[in-house]
Amino acid sequence: MAIHILKWSLFLLFLIFHSFSYAQAGKVIFAIGEVLIQNQDRIPAKKGDEVNVGDTVITGEKSRAQLIMADGARISIRANSELFIEQYTYSANDTSQVSTTQAKSSMNLLKGGFRTITGAITSGQDKSGYEVK
Repeated sequence: MAIHILKWSLFLLFLIFHSFSYAQAGKVIFAIGEVLIQNQDRIPAKKGDEVNVGDTVITGEKSRAQLIMADGARISIRANSELFIEQYTYSANDTSQVSTTQAKSSMNLLKGGFRTITGAITSGQDKSGYEVK
């Protein structure tokens, strides 16, 4: 009986950890050519796929992708690029959060290039919640 309870406890801890580690940051609007989402695995990206914190979006030669983030930002990733979603905290249900320092978008461009139209995280005068490395 104790082993059974221990197994369920470990399973619940895994679920809690998993939900915090892989918070959804956005979705793929389109992926043309070889576009991959890398986390533990490399999976081909397609329209509607989630992009989570900790994911790297990788585009191959003659490929490109566009993402829509939870705050409404659009990110267009060029060919031969790698964009790592390092941190992303935003709640669409709580619009008051946008003006606080809790809303945060931090991305790391490992290779290549991208363009973005920023969303609610950078609205107003305080742009400190948006970071690109």
